[in-house]
Amino acid sequence: YIYIYIYIYIYVSPFTVDQYYISKFKNESPPNSFQISKLNKKSHLNLNLKNFKFHTNTHTHTMALTSHKALEGKKADKVEIKRALLSVFDKTGVVDFAKALVEHKVEILSTGGTARKLKEAGVPVTMVNDYTGNPEILNGRVKTLNPHIHGGLLAVRGNELHEAELKREKIGLIDMVVCNLYPFEQTVAKGGDWNTCIENIDIGGPSMIRSAAKNSNYVTIVSSPSQYEELVATMKKNGGCTELAQRRRLARDAFTQTAKYDTAISKYMLSQDL
Repeated sequence: YIYIYIYIYIYVSPFTVDQYYISKFKNESPPNSFQISKLNKKSHLNLNLKNFKFHTNTHTHTMALTSHKALEGKKADKVEIKRALLSVFDKTGVVDFAKALVEHKVEILSTGGTARKLKEAGVPVTMVNDYTGNPEILNGRVKTLNPHIHGGLLAVRGNELHEAELKREKIGLIDMVVCNLYPFEQTVAKGGDWNTCIENIDIGGPSMIRSAAKNSNYVTIVSSPSQYEELVATMKKNGGCTELAQRRRLARDAFTQTAKYDTAISKYMLSQDL
C-alpha cells in the first residue's frame, strides 16, 4: 500500500485538477490560480484507492484534453497592424519606424527609455504601465511580464475560447512587437563582474519576442532595426498589413536571436569558477 500511495501522489493526484476542471467548469468560466492551488492541495491530501481507480480509468482521457494540439483559428495572410509594442535597447531608426506606424493609425505602446525617445520626437505613446494597470517594479525588472501583454500576443485570432477569455479579462490584441535585447555579450566583453553581467540578462524582451514569434500566424515580431525598411514597404503596399510569409520569416529570425542570446548566457556561466 505504501508503494501505491507514493505512485498516486507523484503520478496520479495532479490529474484531480483536470478532472475537477472538466466536470465543474465545463460550461462555466475556468478556475482562477487560487482555486487551482486549493484543488492541487486537496488532491494531495485526499488520496485513497477509490481515487486511484477513478484516475486510472480516466487517465488517457485527461491527457488527451491537456495535450498541446494545434489550436483552431482563422487563417490570415494579411493582418492589419492596429496596436504595436515598442521596447528596444538599440534605438537606431526606432523614431522613424514609429512615425511610419502612426501614419497607418497604429496605437503605440512603449516602456522606459524607448517611450521617452518617442515622446520627445512627438510620437503619441501609451505607457505599458498605463495600458496594463500595473506599474513597473523592481528597478524595471518587471515591465511587460503581464497577461495584458502576453495574452494580447498569444491569443489565436478567431478561436472562440481565446476570444471569450480576452473579453472576460478585458485584454486587447497586440499585432506587432518591436524589441531588441540588453547587450549581455557586450557587457561580458567589457569585463563586467558577475552582478553587472547578470543585470544585463534581458527577461521581458525575450519573453515578448518568443510570444510574438510563436503566434506569427497573426503577430509580427521585429527583432532588429535592419527589418524596419522592409516592413514599412510591406505595410505601405498592403494598406497597413503585414504578410504571413514575412511574419514567419521574422519569427524564424527572432527565435534564432533568442537562441544565440541564451547560448551566450550559458557559455558565460559555464566559464565562471562558481
